[in-house]
Amino acid sequence: MKEEELPVDAAQEARKVLDELRATLGSIGDGVIATDGAGQITRLNPVAASLTRWSEAEALGKRLDEVFRIVHEKSGVAIENPAAPVLHEKKTMALANDTLLIARDGTVCPITGCTAPICDEEGAINGAVLVFHDQTAARAAQQALRKSEELHRFQENLDRVDRAIKQETDVEQMLWNIVQAVFSIFDCDRAWLFYPCDPEAPSFRVPVEVSRSEYPGANIQNMDVPMSPDLARNLRELLESDGPVTYTVGTDRPVNQVTAEQFGVQSQMAVALYPKVGKPWVFGLHQCSYPRRWTREEKKLFSEIGRRVSDGLSSVLFLRDLQENEERFRATFEQAAVGLAHVAPNGRWLRVNQKLCAIVGYSREELLQKTFQDITYPEDLETDLENGRQLLAGKIPTYRRQKRYIRKDGSLIWINLTVSIVRDASGSPAYFIAVIEDISERQRAEMALEESEAKTRSILDNIGIGVTLISRRMEILEMNRRMREWFPAIDVGKSPICYRAFNDPPREEACGYCPTVKTLQDGLVHEATTQTPQDGVIRNYRIVSSPVFNAAGEVTAAIEMVEDITEKLSLESQLRQAQKMEAVGRLAGGVAHDFNNMLGVILGHAELALEQVDPVQPLHDDLTEIRKAGQRAAELTRQLLAFARKQTVSPKVLDLNETVASMLSMLHRLIGEDINLTWLPGGELWPVKIDPVQVDQILANLCVNARDACAGVGRITLETNKVTFDEVYCTLHEGFSSGEYVQLAVSDSGYGMDKEVLENLFEPFFTTKDLGQGTGLGLSTVYGIVKQNQGFINVYSEPGVGTTFRIYLPRYRGTREQEAAEGRSPQIAGGPETILLVEDEPAILNLGRAMLERLGYRVLTAGTPGQALAMAKEYAGDIDLVVTDVVMPEMNGRALCQRLLLLYPHLKRLFMSGYTANIIAHHGVLEEGVFFVQKPFSLRELSVKVQEALGKKE
Repeated sequence: MKEEELPVDAAQEARKVLDELRATLGSIGDGVIATDGAGQITRLNPVAASLTRWSEAEALGKRLDEVFRIVHEKSGVAIENPAAPVLHEKKTMALANDTLLIARDGTVCPITGCTAPICDEEGAINGAVLVFHDQTAARAAQQALRKSEELHRFQENLDRVDRAIKQETDVEQMLWNIVQAVFSIFDCDRAWLFYPCDPEAPSFRVPVEVSRSEYPGANIQNMDVPMSPDLARNLRELLESDGPVTYTVGTDRPVNQVTAEQFGVQSQMAVALYPKVGKPWVFGLHQCSYPRRWTREEKKLFSEIGRRVSDGLSSVLFLRDLQENEERFRATFEQAAVGLAHVAPNGRWLRVNQKLCAIVGYSREELLQKTFQDITYPEDLETDLENGRQLLAGKIPTYRRQKRYIRKDGSLIWINLTVSIVRDASGSPAYFIAVIEDISERQRAEMALEESEAKTRSILDNIGIGVTLISRRMEILEMNRRMREWFPAIDVGKSPICYRAFNDPPREEACGYCPTVKTLQDGLVHEATTQTPQDGVIRNYRIVSSPVFNAAGEVTAAIEMVEDITEKLSLESQLRQAQKMEAVGRLAGGVAHDFNNMLGVILGHAELALEQVDPVQPLHDDLTEIRKAGQRAAELTRQLLAFARKQTVSPKVLDLNETVASMLSMLHRLIGEDINLTWLPGGELWPVKIDPVQVDQILANLCVNARDACAGVGRITLETNKVTFDEVYCTLHEGFSSGEYVQLAVSDSGYGMDKEVLENLFEPFFTTKDLGQGTGLGLSTVYGIVKQNQGFINVYSEPGVGTTFRIYLPRYRGTREQEAAEGRSPQIAGGPETILLVEDEPAILNLGRAMLERLGYRVLTAGTPGQALAMAKEYAGDIDLVVTDVVMPEMNGRALCQRLLLLYPHLKRLFMSGYTANIIAHHGVLEEGVFFVQKPFSLRELSVKVQEALGKKE
């Protein structure tokens, strides 16, 4: 019955009920949708309209599933129209908890609710009513509550771990506490710590592990586990990850084979720990009973636990290291073999070890009441204070010195002190660290050793041989002074190799004859002589090598004793050369003597014949030529005697130009055809007084040296000149003397000389020529001749340019009358005197008698010294003069004269010879009262010498 069909009262009542129903539906907080029996919507309250986004007017007459679209929350599958089963089965149906309502605009919200049938009075189903509730707010509240509970549990678990970390300072116990707490929190089968997390390590060890009894692990095995490739790969993954890494059998990240098979693991979660001490660790959980899926919350919790364990590990490891270091420091400080102390900036001892107390003789308590100033020797204190100020100012980091302490008993000890400074966090000085070593005994030993070494070094440095210590590696360890003088470029501190350092250029390997190599091999003494290139020359050394043994009898080094025998060999060579020259000189002298005898006969008879032949006759010219040829031969013999140094010194006033000119032909033969000899005489030279033979010696020596310096083709120039030196010039030029001189210069275009050669130029036996090429006596002879004649010599030379010798002979200062008198030949004259002539050569004896008789003398002749003595004894008259040869059989001329003087005390003596020796010459000059005539001689020369010997001067 419809409302209009009801009675008025009934209709009003119905409207009233309907209004109340509408008011009720509009005020309740749930959505309400009513349908008719066909399932079409008849009512839709405001809440339902709001949730479905359908207005009541739009929804009326629509099927319920058009307006009320619902799906399964997890699967997203549409849910059957909830009114359908209610209308068909007449029972109430509840919506599932995981139902989602999809609004008309696509908005989704979770709902709960139920659908009930609408029945009439007879129980027939007229429709259905759906009541549903929006779960969004409820779910949010529920989720917030769950999160709050989870956060609470998360924090509780972290608190448990924190307590496990903070309760212990012992690292092992702390790790046990942590692992047990985590094992309980995650309710797993095994919790463990693994070290090291190093894929390159050969093995690993599980130092801490908690597990269920049915799943024992590595800790029970108590052994290092080899690192497998799979495990190493897992470690790399852990090191590369920012958090925990999980492994589960049957997934794309399975547990590695070794862990799964050896330890029965089906699921694992692990994280790398990074304590600040040592290598990374691994913290892990095992699930052995089933393949556990680790939740996000579990991973988050495990990650945070790992971070806190890392921090805890850092702390306890630091603490453990600090404790261990402190203990080591304490043990080191107390047990150190040297004194150790901490000293305040004001000098007070803060901490001292027992060794320092023993050094200074104070107890620890006594010493801590003092300052370092109290026990420092006063003379050493200021240096300590200044060094301390430098340390405090930061100018030096440390200082070391040797100083003296005053012991408690008043005695002095030497210490070796090292001091540094410690500063606090702000940089302010906190205290000094002092290291004190008692070196008193060492000081005494070192002093004794230094004295011994000084004596040894003094001996080694002052002996005439070189001494070198050579290691087994052929390194030069030590050298004495002589070796350092020979090889100044060697730096022993760089351990140079001997066969490289001692040769120029260096050798690449040891010398095959090296005695040191042999000594190092067999431990015996060996000797060798070597030629060593050094500074561009070859030095000769004699080396004797002796072994150095250690306590075990092993050869550890060799001592080389080196003698430079270069000069010795040179002197031996020079001696041989001098002996050879002496032999040549004797030979030349002997030949000249005999040749002079023959020349004397020729010249004497030629001169006697010339006096008997009229100058207009042709025979006179022939005899004159014979005499000239003989005189030239005599001149050659005189030069030969000069070279043999058998000619006596007989100074004469001469013109140097004439003397040099007379030598030119001889010099040409000496220097050879390849050398160009140029003669540049100066004009109007002053006279000089010198033996012309000495001039010949000077020229011969200088020209031969110049020839050798040219080494082939070259030029030699002879010059004379007049020079005058004043006092100013001589003051500026060492070796020069003021006055007037005649200069003789010999220049060559040879290779010249360096400073070292020039400094030794006139030394006897000094030569730059090769072995056997020269004696080194030539220039010393020149120097001696010049000095003997009151002259001086100057040498100028440059390598590659040439050499000039300038000889300055003093001007002869005699008057012209004296010069004329000295140069004028006396008249041939004789007298009534009786002369004893002694000559072992019959031809010379006969010639001499003829000449003397021609001069008017009474002549007695003897062929031997014995005949002369017999004749002198038998002769009844006086003998005024004896003229005797120097070298004769039986006895020489001087010995004969000494015998004759016993018979005739006033006997005058005249010696004659082709050469003179020490018999008549004393240091190269004839003795006072002894006269000499050189063979061959002319009648005029004989007359002059006889007159001089008899004391008859014109």
